Amino acid sequence: MTVRSSIAVLGIATLCSACFAPFPHDRHDLVDFRIVGVQVSDAAPEPGDTISAKALVYGGDGFYHDVLPTLEWSLGEQVAEGPLVELTVPDEDGEWELHLVATHADGLTQETAVLPLSVGLGLGPLPPPELPAIQRAVIELPLDSDAEAFTLEARQRLQGEGAFLPMADGQAARLRLPLDDPEGRYRARWMSAGGQGTFLELDATITDWVPADVFLDAEDLEAEVGEALELGLYGLGVLVIDELGSNAWAFADVNWGVELSVDSTTWVEHRGRLRGDPAAPPSGLVKSKLMRDDDSPWGVAMGGGNPWFPWEHGEPFEFAHPPCEHPLPAREPFDMDWIAEGLCSREAVIGHHVVMRVEMIETWNGTP
Repeated sequence: MTVRSSIAVLGIATLCSACFAPFPHDRHDLVDFRIVGVQVSDAAPEPGDTISAKALVYGGDGFYHDVLPTLEWSLGEQVAEGPLVELTVPDEDGEWELHLVATHADGLTQETAVLPLSVGLGLGPLPPPELPAIQRAVIELPLDSDAEAFTLEARQRLQGEGAFLPMADGQAARLRLPLDDPEGRYRARWMSAGGQGTFLELDATITDWVPADVFLDAEDLEAEVGEALELGLYGLGVLVIDELGSNAWAFADVNWGVELSVDSTTWVEHRGRLRGDPAAPPSGLVKSKLMRDDDSPWGVAMGGGNPWFPWEHGEPFEFAHPPCEHPLPAREPFDMDWIAEGLCSREAVIGHHVVMRVEMIETWNGTP
């Protein structure tokens, strides 16, 4: 069973086949500047192939940076800099190492990662998995329950409500990443911005999130549960890893007691981020203004939400993106992941109107 812990743990939670320095916090808690994950387009390329690489670096205050960190990559004798790079694989077969050094804007704080590449060893292509949307459910798990209620066996018997509802007192969130993974290749590693709440994992892709600190001694069946968090939206991340170097990440908000305002009519999500919007369609493109929000793990709030129909604007294949520090795909709507992945600093997008895609909330009945 996975519980909160105050001891340092190794970065194996980030990439089980990579090397990281020890973290001063539980692997579930994103608190300090940290390389969360590294993704390559192919972890088992052939000699001379070109691969792309990108990283997810947690800024310390949330999944954003006011000033972008410096990312320096090296593979053999090649070096490259930036959040999204292309590298040519060495011409020699064998095990090679892709190195990443991430330097905070303060110029002093650094994180390093090493990802092994199997070049020309006949392992076959290993592209990162395409991640589906995270599904949400609400389960009954009061914070004043006996310790036994928090155990794996007890929670496996719980079912939830599939309709999207804010969690109320006595409830917790159940999250599932519905991967198409019949061979059981992947494992989901759940993380919370600021270390908020507690993850109690059920299996490789399902976790319960409790809106309080829970310390459980599974052997002696004793539980210590802290005060419930303040009501709000809490940002979570999930890293999907295997033992062969492929990995990917996704994000989700969990709703701890936030009801829709009088002006809103429904909840929708954009890449897992929730928004209550009076004008946004259940799915489709909306035009939003990005505003500073220091209380959000995403760094910005998505204002507005007027439906956007490209044929009315005469630009069906081009989008006017904010002036970010790195190029953005002109034929794709704005993606909040671009902020998390360091293509855009928060300062570059604040005050700009963007076109983004929203979807209906993904739910399921909470059955493990």
